[in-house]
Amino acid sequence: MAWFDRRMLLILKKRDAEYERVTALEEMLKVDMTSDGRSRIVQAIARLKSDPTTRFATDLIDEYFDRCDDWLILHDLRLEISGQPVQINHLLLNTAMECFCIDSRYIEYGLMITADGLTHRSDGSDKKLVASPISKLARDTRLLSNLLSSSSFSMRRFFLKRAFTVKGHILTHSALRTSKPGLADKDNNIVIDRESLFSMIFKEPEYWHKLTTRTEAIHTIHKFGESLINLHKPCIARDLYDKCLILPEKHSLVDALFNQCSECGCTLDETTREQALQRMNHNNKPPISRVLCGGCLGAVWQDVHRVSL
Repeated sequence: MAWFDRRMLLILKKRDAEYERVTALEEMLKVDMTSDGRSRIVQAIARLKSDPTTRFATDLIDEYFDRCDDWLILHDLRLEISGQPVQINHLLLNTAMECFCIDSRYIEYGLMITADGLTHRSDGSDKKLVASPISKLARDTRLLSNLLSSSSFSMRRFFLKRAFTVKGHILTHSALRTSKPGLADKDNNIVIDRESLFSMIFKEPEYWHKLTTRTEAIHTIHKFGESLINLHKPCIARDLYDKCLILPEKHSLVDALFNQCSECGCTLDETTREQALQRMNHNNKPPISRVLCGGCLGAVWQDVHRVSL
């Protein structure tokens, strides 16, 4: 990695259903003429558009932590831990070796949790019975804690092992009633309104936090985040996911994510990458939403032109 800035270190992974990725798949429909290929792409687009990790939730969390130099954000992380699937809407890591799993599926709703453990989602006028998000969060945090306690995600200093502590929160709409009579006292702070997330995590003044907590270098936490990204299992077929690798917003993701052609895998020089960025920033017809070298770009243009004739 040749260079860093705060925004690059902040957001390590965007959600799978980014607009640019959906656009790239729609462009692939214009090139792939086989029925099987088109069917797979259509299914992938539909799956991305129905993804529960919403753009609103990711933007809200990015805004909260925009000025926090000691935090990393991974959106829409899907892992397989001990053979069990774990889906985390948002994962926050900080230099104090703290990890927060954020469930934002109910960020536009209120939750009503009865004394016998039943959970209802409410939009203000109607309610619907849903599977317990608290049980899911408890399971996900337990599995993630086991993973982060392994040697590859822990550190040793003076023969003492130090691993991440894992916590979780469920975000709800602040204007909709959330009743929690069925929760134990220790669970009352798990379900919170979306405006309380930042204050819930930052309970202590920043100066006191830095004096009393041993912190790690941000680049060390960055490596742990990259290791989690390598374990990510996308919600669509891996070959389609890799082919439509989007060019991130400049200074928002790690430079290493777009230094290769998504078609042939060759290494791109700085000039080629800048040209790809310019193609993303201009209204091309059709736009090229993938990172491509000169040879692959010419082939794509020829295919698109042939299909349009």
